[in-house]
Amino acid sequence: MNSGSFTITGYSSDEAMTDFTGGTKKISKGKMFAEGTDSMVCVISSELAKYNDLSVGDSIKVSNPNNSKETYKLKIVGIYKDSQSSAQAGQAGPNASDPANNIYTSYETLNQIVTASGKKNSESTSAISGRLNGTYVVGTLGKYKQFKKEVKQLGLSTKYQVTSADISSYEQSARPLKNLAKFAGCFLIVILLVGAAILVIMNIFSTRERKYEIGVLTAIGMKKKQVAALFLTEILILSLASAIIGGAAGAAVSKPVTKQLLTAQVASGMKQSEDMQESFGRENNGGGSGTGQMPGGASSSSPIPLTLPGAPTGASNCSRSTICSNEKKAAAP
Repeated sequence: MNSGSFTITGYSSDEAMTDFTGGTKKISKGKMFAEGTDSMVCVISSELAKYNDLSVGDSIKVSNPNNSKETYKLKIVGIYKDSQSSAQAGQAGPNASDPANNIYTSYETLNQIVTASGKKNSESTSAISGRLNGTYVVGTLGKYKQFKKEVKQLGLSTKYQVTSADISSYEQSARPLKNLAKFAGCFLIVILLVGAAILVIMNIFSTRERKYEIGVLTAIGMKKKQVAALFLTEILILSLASAIIGGAAGAAVSKPVTKQLLTAQVASGMKQSEDMQESFGRENNGGGSGTGQMPGGASSSSPIPLTLPGAPTGASNCSRSTICSNEKKAAAP
């Protein structure tokens, strides 16, 4: 099987296009093809468009590297800009793939090409064949752990690992918050102990200053237990009043602070959504790698993405030892 100079990658959903949702690539002209379309359309890099004098609306013809007479025509609906240039890719080594030669389309479109190639070359080995990559989407961390446990019980070899980029990213981002929560808990305990010690010391000094009052109370017939109960009641009343005042003040202050934090969070989310929309050149349905969203229940993606031979090593994020949790794409030479 020969490997062509260009790579056609088909995505089954917007969510799988992590380069665009993450901002590595952005549509500069035209727009991204519609999710799930079966039209013979594609998007190409700005470098490829520049050096071949191509623009939105033009068509390109690609051929099977194993059979040059077998060609397919794709209409350009968008041109994307890549943060990595061909020059930077060349510095990575002679075997590095040129990112400018990546052509993107939908899974359905690429599947049509694969099917047509199989029909044209039914009795030969020059047909474009595929390699299957499984993608599983789970809704919660609990379902992910259950899925991980079940696949091992079903006999998954120890040579394979079940991983999730979403969960790894979440745990990495949540680690500072967990450390902060632990520090805040320890700090709260220290404050409570110091406050209790200060309260005891203040009451000891207060009791000494009220010796005359205690003497008068005992002189008129009050027992020591009753005097102690009286002082304890005074302390509890003062503590309760302080707690009410402090709680009310905290609630009043927390509302604007919480509102400000939520506003900043919403603004950040909207900015991320606008960036992704700018990357696609249209409204996209994908959640992106940074959102932490894992839609749906434990299921396999439909249709199942495949990676076709001849694609560069970096064409797929799924490896032999990994069941990917967020990658849905197919690639052809």
